[in-house]
Amino acid sequence: MGHTSLRLGVQQISGAAALVTLEGAVTAEAEAALVEAMEHAAGRGARSLLFDLSRVPGIDSGGASALVKLWATAKRRGVRLFAAAPDAGIREILELTQLSEAVPVFDKPDLALSAMGVAAGSVPPGEVRTTEVTRDETLGTNRGSVVYWSKPVKKLRVTRMPGAVTGLTVAGRRPVGPVKGFGQMWEKTYELRIADAKKTPFEIAAIMKENFVGFQPRQNKFYPSPAGIVAGETVLIKSSTMGIPIYTGVLTSYADDVSFTFMTPQGHPESGWVTFRVFKEAGQTVCQIQGLARANDPVFEAAFRLHGSKFQEQIWKHVLASLGRYLGVNAPVTMKKRCIAPDLHWGQAVNIWYDAQIWTLVYILLWPARRIAGIFKK
Repeated sequence: MGHTSLRLGVQQISGAAALVTLEGAVTAEAEAALVEAMEHAAGRGARSLLFDLSRVPGIDSGGASALVKLWATAKRRGVRLFAAAPDAGIREILELTQLSEAVPVFDKPDLALSAMGVAAGSVPPGEVRTTEVTRDETLGTNRGSVVYWSKPVKKLRVTRMPGAVTGLTVAGRRPVGPVKGFGQMWEKTYELRIADAKKTPFEIAAIMKENFVGFQPRQNKFYPSPAGIVAGETVLIKSSTMGIPIYTGVLTSYADDVSFTFMTPQGHPESGWVTFRVFKEAGQTVCQIQGLARANDPVFEAAFRLHGSKFQEQIWKHVLASLGRYLGVNAPVTMKKRCIAPDLHWGQAVNIWYDAQIWTLVYILLWPARRIAGIFKK
């Protein structure tokens, strides 16, 4: 059963500017409505859109992805986005996801209007086009609350645990989202649909959190911190691409009762995030993994185009298939992908300095020297 979670109002405020008011939480379900609002305003000549966030109490990880995709679409259309009046918690979310680096954020709408070239206080009364977004009310009413998000961090900290790989390519590095990165921005969606689930979305999400390490393919080793998959905690990773080892990791940027998101650090093969979530749709329980990311640097972009993309797809298909076997479900894992932004960010080519695979190879090659140095220190 659904209920209204977000209302969008679109109002033309000048020949080339429009105001979009949001009331409610911005979740994954809001994506189509956000794009429709932008297209409606752009179709009437707007080249600048101001999003009033003063009545937005929360943004979940799917909502953050929807906003990034909206920004990418608007950029291709030649439409500039502005945001105004977020509360302290929403501002932290925008900062962590780096949306605030792509979309100018102002404390007050008047300041944003001035930056848009619209005289303050000149918003005329007029037609407001309203759209409502609904979602499944059984999944709770506090989705997107700031309590489910990691705090914004400039440098990641790693909690070491016995048996874990080095945090060399994670500790001290900044988490990066799909706004950053060098390559094309891709969205990849993997789904396992269960027609007659014996467990609730809450129970399935808990199973995934508890067994995420075991659900990985053999070449992928995940090392969560003792706290587990909790917002703000890091997960170290030992993997390989085409037989070449790579040590990396992720930040758990968001985690609620039915979803969690991993955000990559500088140097990871991708700049972006991947979200696991469980929800109800058309009478089915949907277990979904959705990635939104760009290749980190030119080397990884070339690798993804050659083979890395297929390798990545096999990993997430394996994870969902493992979940299905655990649940005793005999259903296929489907995948669909789309290119959100085909452009390359040449200004981000310098990301190669952080390339985790290069640093991993250097670390491994220097192992004998570190071993000898350790003997002399004793």
